Amino acid sequence: MQNHNVDWLRYQRLLQQSTAHIAKLADTTNLLKLSQQLTTLRLSLVDNSLSLLKEHADLPPSVEKIELTLLLCQHYQWPKPIWRLLLQAAFCSILVRAMPQQQQWPSLLPFPALAAARLLQLNGQNTSLLTVLAGCYPSERKQASWLQNPLSLVLTQAEYLSDNRKGSEPLLQRIGIRIALSNSEYELRLLQHILCYLTLPAALDNAVTDDHLTDNTDLISNAKIYQLFAADNKDIEHYLRQSAALGITVLARASQLNRLKTQVVDLHLALNLLGRTQLPHILTEAELHANLMQLHQPNQLVLQQFSAIVAYALSVLLPAKQHSIAYWQALSLCISAPLWLDNTSYASALLVRTKTGFRIRISDNHYQKPDTQQLVFGLLRQYNLSEWQPAAQHWLQAEKTLPNSQQSLALQLAWYSGIAVLTNQIPQQLPPLISRAQQSQLLNHNLSNWLLQLASHCQCYCPLQLSL
Repeated sequence: MQNHNVDWLRYQRLLQQSTAHIAKLADTTNLLKLSQQLTTLRLSLVDNSLSLLKEHADLPPSVEKIELTLLLCQHYQWPKPIWRLLLQAAFCSILVRAMPQQQQWPSLLPFPALAAARLLQLNGQNTSLLTVLAGCYPSERKQASWLQNPLSLVLTQAEYLSDNRKGSEPLLQRIGIRIALSNSEYELRLLQHILCYLTLPAALDNAVTDDHLTDNTDLISNAKIYQLFAADNKDIEHYLRQSAALGITVLARASQLNRLKTQVVDLHLALNLLGRTQLPHILTEAELHANLMQLHQPNQLVLQQFSAIVAYALSVLLPAKQHSIAYWQALSLCISAPLWLDNTSYASALLVRTKTGFRIRISDNHYQKPDTQQLVFGLLRQYNLSEWQPAAQHWLQAEKTLPNSQQSLALQLAWYSGIAVLTNQIPQQLPPLISRAQQSQLLNHNLSNWLLQLASHCQCYCPLQLSL
């Protein structure tokens, strides 16, 4: 405990020294360097943000801002690089107050994050850090909800609560005032999460930090359900009863396939209805969906739609395989899982501005990275979908050559068609794939009719709400 106290005091002392240092050597290089050092030090400490917020009403505003930011990171269990990015943005916002440059922009004095963004922008920075800082205070800038950045919303909330406090005004009182004044649905959600934690019994405080010790991004290690593929229904039913998320997906699929068109609410009946043939694929879909939801990806509504489009496209392109939609959905989730792990999407709004207007952002640039490819191959092996590994390898590792098999052609065509439907922009890979599919009689539609069929069947719409 004594070492913890020493480390905590060292962290507070470094924050004070950094503030004094940046006032004398006020340049962007120092701002970035000091904010990185402070971020690394705070993340190395074991101190519980919730306990600090509850037990220390006299925390300095700058320290309180960091702990509120950390608390929300812990709540969402976001990947650690996101914690680091968001904390560095928060420290930049703290340090910029001591820089003389901010005095040159009187209109930005109440908005330190925006002042830090302007400073970075003037010095030619164009990074995710700038994106987070520049996206803060969306309500004050009358920004539409679908253009708001999820990480910027978290930092803005921490600044609302810590920077504008009056004297010894308790944090709970400040939250109540924000709730009364806010017109933002996103802010109300964030305040609700903070309020729930602050009113937890003290005995449960450690549960907040314990939850984030599990690496939710390790989707292969977190895959367990494949061990039950050969088990009897009794063991599977017992396992599903331990996880509400898995059970819900199984019941939904059983209800969808029920000839009586009634909702199935009993797991025992659901397993009998589904049968042994398609059960492994339904269990795969259930577990992967549950594990992906644990990532709390702010853009998950868009990614769910994308996965559904890819699954349906595959079922249409390869009808001779006679697989259930659960099979195609399981395959689609295996290949689209890396989209959920794209760190850049956490700092992006639902829509991005283009020369022709606004569109949904889906970026698969990181699919050329070896670790992303190994994740796809690993998931296919783990969930007994190895027959698709050659097609996935050709797509990911020989992307400049046309598909060499029906499976490879169908996989790539489904993928780029899904991107086209959601983004309303035709990827350059899609027209030649359409031509090849028509030549091989895999597809009888032209490009526009094919995309229209996908959009119509999947009931696509543009989700305009972040998942916070």
